Amino acid sequence: MKKRLIAAALAVIFLLAGCSAPVKHPEWPEDWVRVGDDIGVQPIDGFELVEQHDLMSRSGILYYAWAEGDGRKVTNEDGRELSVYPVQIILLYMRTDKPDEAISDWIAIEKEHYDAVDGAEITGFETLSLTAKSADSTYTGGSAAFGNAPGGAISIEVLTDGGAVTDTILENFISGLHFSE
Repeated sequence: MKKRLIAAALAVIFLLAGCSAPVKHPEWPEDWVRVGDDIGVQPIDGFELVEQHDLMSRSGILYYAWAEGDGRKVTNEDGRELSVYPVQIILLYMRTDKPDEAISDWIAIEKEHYDAVDGAEITGFETLSLTAKSADSTYTGGSAAFGNAPGGAISIEVLTDGGAVTDTILENFISGLHFSE
């Protein structure tokens, strides 16, 4: 009985000790956005973080969105109201042991919604230039990049409702990504 009590007490102590895990990257500045435990994103001039959803984490996907300019409310094809910005950056990070499959799936989805043309590789990321297939699309086009990340895959979209040079924004965003080792 006494041994069981001591074993239970030790188990509780070990569990509580694990609850306060140290920050993995204390050297990353406080103004960086942390995506999961392994990715840091430097701030981008003119953009602010407007959405962060770890709710999709059941499927292993983390969703982050930055925007430039003021959003306007629109109702999409599914009847959902959402904010559309002059320029929006969307980052998806999927924890998976099959990142190439995730990347292939994401590229296929982009090609369903946009006329997609292969672009230049940017620091290990495959890129696409996007033009909306429909005049009713929320965004007129943009750029997208796909690549491997620690423990998974990343998709980055830079979408515009007209006029922005999304390739440059995408390249700047990618250069501000930092991965754990």
